[in-house]
Amino acid sequence: MLFRAADGAAERIVEVSEYHDHTAEMLMPLDRAVVIHVAPADCGPEVPADKIELFLVTRGTMVILRPGIWHHALFTLDQKTANILIGLPERLYATGCKVAAIPAEKQIRVS
Repeated sequence: MLFRAADGAAERIVEVSEYHDHTAEMLMPLDRAVVIHVAPADCGPEVPADKIELFLVTRGTMVILRPGIWHHALFTLDQKTANILIGLPERLYATGCKVAAIPAEKQIRVS
């Protein structure tokens, strides 16, 4: 799957996160650096917002997220579009993906 990140979004806010029960996810930015947020796998119903960390992933760097790791959309630093290669099993979003909103007071602004 090819994903486009931050196609001109004015604000970059971590306001939702997801994890996959039984599968890893592979991602690799193809043409520019991106920022990813992650939080430890605890498989609880709420995002552990106080444990979220942000990482800069340079283009061409592959990241593998183990099952249960909280994560979601990637952001670019310059608000230009980035093409990202994502590897996931077929139909994963219908069978093994949990998504949760982060309360407004715990959301993180990426700057």
